[in-house]
Amino acid sequence: MIPSRSRPAKRDEVERFHISDYVSRVEELSHLGYGALDYGDTPAYPGVFDASAAVVGAALEGLERVMSGNVYRTFQPIGGLHHARRETGAGFCVFNDCGVVIDTLREHYGIQRVAYVDIDVHHGDGLYYPYEHDPEVFVADIHEDGRFLYPGTGDANEQGKGDAHGTKLNIPLQPGAGDAIFMREWERVAAFLDGFKPEFIVFQCGADSLKGDPLAHLQYTPAAHAHAARGLIEIANRHHAATGDSRQIIGMAMKTHRDERQRWRPAERLTPGPLRPGNRGAQVDAVDRVSAVLPELDVDAVVVVVVPDPLGDIGYRAVEVERGEDELGLPRLVVQVPLRLA
Repeated sequence: MIPSRSRPAKRDEVERFHISDYVSRVEELSHLGYGALDYGDTPAYPGVFDASAAVVGAALEGLERVMSGNVYRTFQPIGGLHHARRETGAGFCVFNDCGVVIDTLREHYGIQRVAYVDIDVHHGDGLYYPYEHDPEVFVADIHEDGRFLYPGTGDANEQGKGDAHGTKLNIPLQPGAGDAIFMREWERVAAFLDGFKPEFIVFQCGADSLKGDPLAHLQYTPAAHAHAARGLIEIANRHHAATGDSRQIIGMAMKTHRDERQRWRPAERLTPGPLRPGNRGAQVDAVDRVSAVLPELDVDAVVVVVVPDPLGDIGYRAVEVERGEDELGLPRLVVQVPLRLA
């Protein structure tokens, strides 16, 4: 197990996915401290550029560890900002860390056949449409039907365009769908991925598809997320054994609300102290505490995202680690880094 502290992404790294004019706008409004990064859903606040770059940096740190051969897969607890488009923010997402990872894989590592799997309650429109015409980015997205929920996209007939037709799988679910329906539909995702034999898998597993989210209507338990994660690990391991390819990076979007801790029902809670620049002791303590609760999970590395606190004294917020078991006795872990908004 290799815990790792994230680094902020450089501007040129962010621009692997986003256009330069948009990145400049985020930077400008970050200094200004207010404004809108889209048509109103995604507000700017003091330090928004640095906080968003930290999320992208965590994803790239995980990617670098996988591509260096140190690990097979990593887990980024804060990430999966899948609504941001190349030219704009959207749906509270500023920089699209998954998009940056995909474009980095292809431009800098020569990995062309990439699978993007998304089980967030919302359709990952910020990944689907940029790659809608790309026949070597395989998108599988299970989400609540867009007729009932933002962003209103992801219909089953959206399967890619041109040469990419058939390389995209959208599975909209009706409000109220739970584990049984998810696991039934997951078989379609597994067969879809096996058919394309991706070299790399990027997984977005937003917690808002779990039962109890105040803005959505799916009824998953953590068992659904565990089933998907383990299924992808099996697929990656199977293709790796056969071809030497198919490595995996796991990114997770933790969209929390006041009932989050009750929904995860932790058996143990660890709260390292605030992490501040130069406070090496606190940083080491946080890494030690995170690593202490990870051995049960089939994950090789965890990237701890550390973000500036725009409301404080430019310090860093505490990392929270919660551990417990679901109804089936499966181990589960959530690592949260509170990102406070102005």
